[in-house]
Amino acid sequence: MEVSPESMVHKVDGSLARQVADKQEYLVNKTGIVISEGKICIGDETAMEAVVLGNQLAQLIMEFLTECSKIMTPTLMGTMPAVNVANFASLTAKINSFLSKTAFTK
Repeated sequence: MEVSPESMVHKVDGSLARQVADKQEYLVNKTGIVISEGKICIGDETAMEAVVLGNQLAQLIMEFLTECSKIMTPTLMGTMPAVNVANFASLTAKINSFLSKTAFTK
């Protein structure tokens, strides 16, 4: 462990924990988490992809599938629901299963 007024570094084999005034890094080999003012990068400090807000995505998917299930198709016997309308209900029931029980974001 290295400690100075500017930083603190702890190394164990391929793992590294480093804290400086404006950032904290936790690395295992080259994969890790970097925390700085207003930003958390997962995987690498240069990560550019935004993390999805799960509850909002689940709500959007629910609304999309609900609207898709309302699609009506004109036929010779009149307007009928889509042939695969039951599949939309099945998909809707699965939406909350992809939300994490342990990882959260704001």
